[in-house]
Amino acid sequence: MRLTQHIAVSSIVSLGLYAWTQSFPIAISSFLAGFLLDLDHLIDYWREHPIKFDLIHFFKTCEEFRLVKVYLFLHSIELLLPLGFLAYYSRSPWVLGFLIGFSQHMLFDHLLNPVFPYTYSFFYRWNKGFANEKVFDIKKQSNG
Repeated sequence: MRLTQHIAVSSIVSLGLYAWTQSFPIAISSFLAGFLLDLDHLIDYWREHPIKFDLIHFFKTCEEFRLVKVYLFLHSIELLLPLGFLAYYSRSPWVLGFLIGFSQHMLFDHLLNPVFPYTYSFFYRWNKGFANEKVFDIKKQSNG
């Protein structure tokens, strides 16, 4: 899913959350988590292109699934359980909002990106050597 799409979806979800809960912390942390999760793409990009950062090349490389290795540390479904426990036990509206933003980001990435069933599992990516062509369904991307 593209960054602009994440921002649009996060805006809608966060406005809905605010209307429902009247909680600014829940709404703003959900909004921010809903698209800032993509910061982990920067790590993967810089690892392969360390000399000069080019914003247009960065977006093109990531959106067209052209990286050789994809670690995507934040795009890990394994983070859902500890975040859920943290939200429950801390009773923090900020953490709850982050959990909601994280969840909607992962859901839409899974639905709209060319993925295999376990793409967003860190352990699956690790097992596949973080190789882009084994983590993302590149054939589906080129046909879509």
